Amino acid sequence: MKKNEKKSLLEKSIPQLQKLEGDLNREIEVLRVKRFTEQNKNTRSIGVLRNKRAVIGSMIRQKELGGAV
Repeated sequence: MKKNEKKSLLEKSIPQLQKLEGDLNREIEVLRVKRFTEQNKNTRSIGVLRNKRAVIGSMIRQKELGGAV
């Protein structure tokens, strides 16, 4: 994830980040199904989305704790 993407995520509120995380979860599920039905040739895309989801989850937790990101 690029720095400018992380900066734009820092400006979002916790509910916005949670919605984005949920969207990523749904997209990962769709890509997994496509991978097993051999419709998705780019298997790396799942890993990229999982990484983004982890970064967003970390930001949510840090904001909940009130710490600086």
